Amino acid sequence: MPTLNYTIKKLRSFKGDPSKLTLVDSFMFLLIQVPRFEVRIEAMVLCAEFSASCAVMSREIDVIRVATKELMNCEDLHAILHLVLQAGNIMNAGGYAGNAVGFKLSSLLSLADTKANKPGMNLLHFVAL
Repeated sequence: MPTLNYTIKKLRSFKGDPSKLTLVDSFMFLLIQVPRFEVRIEAMVLCAEFSASCAVMSREIDVIRVATKELMNCEDLHAILHLVLQAGNIMNAGGYAGNAVGFKLSSLLSLADTKANKPGMNLLHFVAL
């Protein structure tokens, strides 16, 4: 099956009677006469799909907005994060990170790796209790 570029090149070099072409070839022959037809077709597709895409994104943005509001208003989550910050400051006391005012959320993944003095316990267990 010929590629689109090959077909366009062949149709541009066509010097015969356009009425002798098949319906599809005739359509393409007329289409390639339009300046920048590729961009125009893309713009038409964008116009046709824009409203539907905006509606989908609007729902997704609303979900993110509601989730963000829930996180900002959750006092229990704030208390747990504050406890993690305090535990980190106690463990890092005297070092450069001993008086932190915050931490990256990705560092929460290391709570399970921080061992306690009791067997089988880690910092994650301490925070959860």
